[in-house]
Amino acid sequence: MNEIITMGGSATLGFVFQHIAELTKAAQARRMEEHEAQELSMSAAANRSGKWVRRGIYLIVAFSFIGIMIAGFNDKTVVLEYELERKFLFFEWTAVKLKEVTGVVMLEQNRTAFLAMVSFLFGKGAR
Repeated sequence: MNEIITMGGSATLGFVFQHIAELTKAAQARRMEEHEAQELSMSAAANRSGKWVRRGIYLIVAFSFIGIMIAGFNDKTVVLEYELERKFLFFEWTAVKLKEVTGVVMLEQNRTAFLAMVSFLFGKGAR
């Protein structure tokens, strides 16, 4: 009786493992097809003539950053908008205020654009 149970269990496990192996093989084939399609798309994108567009975007960001620096060092006033949150007992409201500032104003957007520009340059995307 033990031999029959062993043979049945072995046959069942053999079938299960064979099925898992076939599923894994099919999944690997799908991943390879997706990878080949992605590689083809990437090589097609690299061969496009977008070099001057990338350079143009780089120059626009560079000139906007340089303009901010020149305006700051020439004591030009910059008007900044900020939100002032107020609370009184259970009431909360937000007031929008304007403030004049002289000097170099480095906003979060400027820092992000500058970091993108530097990584773009060092990543040799402007070639």
